[in-house]
Amino acid sequence: MKSNYLHALGITTWIRRNFQKDLQKNSVEFYCYHLLKNDQLDGMLIADYSEDTQAETELLAAICKAIYPDYQRKENTSTEINKNLNFYLLMGKQASLLSIDPNKKIVRTYSPAELIDTPALKKEVWQSLRTCSKSR
Repeated sequence: MKSNYLHALGITTWIRRNFQKDLQKNSVEFYCYHLLKNDQLDGMLIADYSEDTQAETELLAAICKAIYPDYQRKENTSTEINKNLNFYLLMGKQASLLSIDPNKKIVRTYSPAELIDTPALKKEVWQSLRTCSKSR
């Protein structure tokens, strides 16, 4: 009975997808930074990894320093992503697909590569980050 609308749309087969498993299966890599407040882990920046270029690394370090002066770059592990933190900055299409508690402060924005390729996007990202950091 529930699938009548699917048949009406011509859909005879469907598969529920789990994006977390898809990401793990396809070995998507991320930049991962721990954002510290009073020496305690408070937030996380997770960004799509394209190439570990100096420009991307410098951009991410500047963003971290602007919103959380105390930060650490970490190797990505799936257990780090699922922590129950106060703030998440998800940069890029793949990072934005990660399952994060919707009751947490989450900013989804462009990947580092997109910001480097299109510098005009930086202003929009900065406005989002300023608004979020003021409410912390």
